[in-house]
Parts: sequence; structure tokens; C-alpha cells
Amino acid sequence: MREASLLPFTRVRELAKVLRVKPRDALRSLGWRRESGRYTLRVPPAEASLRMPAGVYAVRSEGQCLVPYEAAAALAADRVRTRLDDRPSELLRAASARVLAGAGVETLVVAVLAHVDHGKTTLLDALLGADEASREPGGITQSVRPSLLRLPHPALPPDRYPHTLAMVDTPGHQVFTGMRAAASDSADLALVLVAADAGVQAQTREVLRRCARLGQPVHFAVSKLDLLVGDRDLRVGDRTPDASALHAAAAPLAAELRSIWRAEIAAATQSAASDAARLGAMDVEVSPICAPRGWGLVELQVAALPSPSHVPHLIARAHALSVSRVPFSLGPRYTTT
Repeated sequence: MREASLLPFTRVRELAKVLRVKPRDALRSLGWRRESGRYTLRVPPAEASLRMPAGVYAVRSEGQCLVPYEAAAALAADRVRTRLDDRPSELLRAASARVLAGAGVETLVVAVLAHVDHGKTTLLDALLGADEASREPGGITQSVRPSLLRLPHPALPPDRYPHTLAMVDTPGHQVFTGMRAAASDSADLALVLVAADAGVQAQTREVLRRCARLGQPVHFAVSKLDLLVGDRDLRVGDRTPDASALHAAAAPLAAELRSIWRAEIAAATQSAASDAARLGAMDVEVSPICAPRGWGLVELQVAALPSPSHVPHLIARAHALSVSRVPFSLGPRYTTT
């Protein structure tokens, strides 16, 4: 019998290659159905697992359908001998150790949150000069992963601090709701990405609802703006757009995001959320970016740093958070001096 290594979650297309069947046949065997232009999977309580809790899962394309290891191994049992490849956990442990070794008391923890394929890992690669996206097992983010980002850029104003950020990459697939929640709960700031070509999606609304209820400060970034900016908007010399052109391209989506955020804040305030009213009084910022081309990245870093008036609240919030809730053993921390 053949042998194969499977990740904690595997794309259906990759599993089909292992099984030597057509992807649509694997989808059908696993219970995925195509309904109203989307792929859906209904998991009843009797069939739920730790990796795949009970519920209805919906994605836009076949390539976004994920299979937990237990289901994949059961489907492959009569033709392939499988073993679990837990590289995502190994990568997380290594990344956590690096961050813990380099983080200081003035490190701001930023959870990078978004729907699947909206550019979280690509953004972090551009900021860090890394290439994690091409090395991710299975081609998808399957764990929270922190990285240290130091900001020595001369454009940073001296009164905006700290200048070291612990950027936490998170999975975007629906099944990883718990991981996103853990990362968001333990961060000082949620950086919420929305792709210009896809707009607001299910996980976008999920993370905004949670941030509002928890009094979590947010900053929006509209990604993949190269899909909306035309050649006429690019400067002749360096083929980059003016900031005004980027903001204009992102304006409709930025307005929609602000509207959704205000609605979530209003709902959270009615539920007596502790910090919702304070957040509602703050003007949430939206940064237009294109990570692969480097558009808007310096402006994003400047805008995401807290202004002096917000630092006291962040200090209080950091002290109130329990380190045990932080999934990568790094607590948000600030110095009061």
C-alpha cells in the first residue's frame, strides 16, 4: 500500500492527487455540496471533531475546500497509508521562540486578520522581507504565527511608538475561527485586511463583530489595489501611484468598512460592551495598499502605530489581559515610562 503525509488540513485538490481521483469525486465523498454558487459542508454534532466543530462551512471555490486530517485519513484508508505531518505546529513553535527572544516591554502586538486569500501572509512577507507564503505547508496558513517587525523608517514620527511590532499572522479559512479569536483577544490592535477584488466577506464580518464586542482597536487595510489602479494613475518614472490615487480607488470599500464597523459598535454598545462606546468615538483609519508592489506600506506602518492619546488605554488593556490566553506565549505589553 502506498504511503502519504497529510497536513492537519489539506486542500481537496491536494487530497485528490494523493487518492488519484478527481477533485469533484473527493468533494462528493467528503460531503461538500455546490449550492447557489458556493461550496458548503454541513457538519452535524454527531460528526464534529476538535478540528472541525459542528456547523455549516461555506467557501467560494473548490480550491478553498479544506479537509481535516481525520476525514482525509478515513477516506484514504483503503488505498493509502497516511501519517500526520504537523509542520504548522513546528513552524509556530520556532516563530514563537524567535519573537520571545527579541520582544521588549514596548512591543505592540498586532493581529493580522482577514478572510481567506485576502493577502495577510503576502503583506507580512513584504513588510518583513520574507517569503513565508511560498513555504507554507499545503499553501495555506494553518496556525497563528508571530514575527517581529522593527520600524526604523525615517518617516515614522518620533511621538508614535513603540517602534517594534509583533505581527501575528492568522488563518483565514472559516474552520479556523478559534485561532483568529485567540490571536485577536491577546493583541493590542487588530489589522483587518479586505481585498479590493473580493470586498467584505464572511470572516471579515466575523472578526469585526468580535473586535467590537471586546473593545479591540482596529485598523483597516484595503489590499490588492493594483487590480483597481489603472496605468494612467501611475507616475512615469517609478510606476507607482500617488497616494491620492490609492485612496480614491479604495474609497468605496473604505466607506463600506466604516459603515459596518459603526453598526457593530452600535450593537456592542447595546450589549454593554466595556470599550465599545470609546471605540465608536474614534475615527477608524483605512490604509490602501498593494503588498507585492510595496504601495502604501510605509503609510500603513505609520498609521497603525498608536497616537499618544491612545497609549494610556493600550497600557491599561495590556495589563488587564491574561498571558495564558495568548496562543503563542507572548503577551501584549507596554511600558508606562
